Amino acid sequence: QSYVLIIEAMDGGTPQLSSNTTVAVTVNDVNDNTPTFDKSSYTINVAENITIPSTILEITVTDADSGTNGEVQLSIETVGGDTSTRIQISS
Repeated sequence: QSYVLIIEAMDGGTPQLSSNTTVAVTVNDVNDNTPTFDKSSYTINVAENITIPSTILEITVTDADSGTNGEVQLSIETVGGDTSTRIQISS
């Protein structure tokens, strides 16, 4: 958000003299909100003969910050098992 302030200074003389200037203020978003998942946990079962590629889970993540602070990136880390498994994230 942006604001324009007009600052005026006046003296106490006679005649009273004054001057003014403008100040532009831009309020930048602070990264103060954490990303939020639509559920606290997810459990899925997948058949071993599922057609590839297939969508097996949809997750929604939001962040109340604005601009780049509100952009969310997801990643998947393989814990144990076959690390050659192909998993993709689409947005």
